[in-house]
Amino acid sequence: MITKYAYVDEFGAFGYNFENEGCTTHFIITAIIVDENDIPTVKANVETIRNKYFPNGEIKSSRIGKDHRKRISILNELKALPFKILVLVCDKRKIHEQSGLRFKPSFYKFINNLVYQELRTSFSNLVIVADEV
Repeated sequence: MITKYAYVDEFGAFGYNFENEGCTTHFIITAIIVDENDIPTVKANVETIRNKYFPNGEIKSSRIGKDHRKRISILNELKALPFKILVLVCDKRKIHEQSGLRFKPSFYKFINNLVYQELRTSFSNLVIVADEV
């Protein structure tokens, strides 16, 4: 059985004061799932794409801005690679004011656990790679 690797990262921040510039209305967790055998290919091709479009740093959507042609070109190159994507999007505006999810530790634990449960249910031989958050 092939081992799969899930590389997990998040976008957004905890908080519910949506008037603050740094507070996002949504919290997103994305997992890129790659077969162990395909990791070298994916890494090499992503590095080639990074060097082509982001020669001085990491791949960041914010560095593309409103250049939609560039965004489409990058996505077209990425979609040819052998990986799957799992995305969970949480609209924080829908969380009830009295919910336990209004507390930072509960929020992060609950949202991440949803993703991890889905990954474990979908893939039996899985290694999850995530940052400390």
